[in-house]
Amino acid sequence: MGDVRRTHLTTYGVDGVSASTVRYDQDLFRDAYVAELADFAEMVRTGRASAVTGADARAALSVALAAVESVQSGGPVRIADLEGR
Repeated sequence: MGDVRRTHLTTYGVDGVSASTVRYDQDLFRDAYVAELADFAEMVRTGRASAVTGADARAALSVALAAVESVQSGGPVRIADLEGR
């Protein structure tokens, strides 16, 4: 996700080092959300079909589920092994 600091200011004090960070995905990915909503509005206005399909969403979900299971098990997880769950 890159650098999640809100600014490049880092504070050094008796309690240690701190920096203000971004806490919400809406802040981190603001431009992506704006582009997504603008594209949706354009599809509604023009009747254009979405470039992203349900199959694309399912594939992204499979990757996320495999990542979660990998973290929980401590080992690699094949996406194909998750199909049908």
